[in-house]
Amino acid sequence: DANIQVEELIQKVLLNTETVDEATLHNALSLVYNIKGDYNRAAEEVELALVYSPKDYVLWNRLGATLANGKRAAEAIAAYREALKICPNYTRARCNLGIACIQLQNYKEAIEHFITALQLQQSYSSILSSTIWMPLRAAVVRSCLPYALDLLAAVNEQDLEKCIRLLN
Repeated sequence: DANIQVEELIQKVLLNTETVDEATLHNALSLVYNIKGDYNRAAEEVELALVYSPKDYVLWNRLGATLANGKRAAEAIAAYREALKICPNYTRARCNLGIACIQLQNYKEAIEHFITALQLQQSYSSILSSTIWMPLRAAVVRSCLPYALDLLAAVNEQDLEKCIRLLN
């Protein structure tokens, strides 16, 4: 199996090299475990990578995604928040945070994170914004907010300003 060969090679490099960039190797090993669906071991490897690169917001986001894939959304939220402490405008972590909030049925907070992500994307002409509207819509549909129908109409029209007004 190719995954096992890659895993063994990475572990061998970790054991035999003093000058190796351990963060990169632990990160690579986490990807192997992710592919295999072993999310607990993948998370452990990302955590080891973070020992060497604690300010790497992409690694914090990867830890969150790995934890979320392993059905550990509450822990994922903490990792996404760490990524956002380091890089507040990191849209991917903001979206992932919204998705984790949906998993925990915290729809209002999820909506707020998706709106923030859309605001961040306004400064770019990004394809990503179209992928943010879909989970935003899902959060609105599931929410029991008194203004949910109006908010859903604004989401369907992709009217960000109206969404912001309704939330405030």
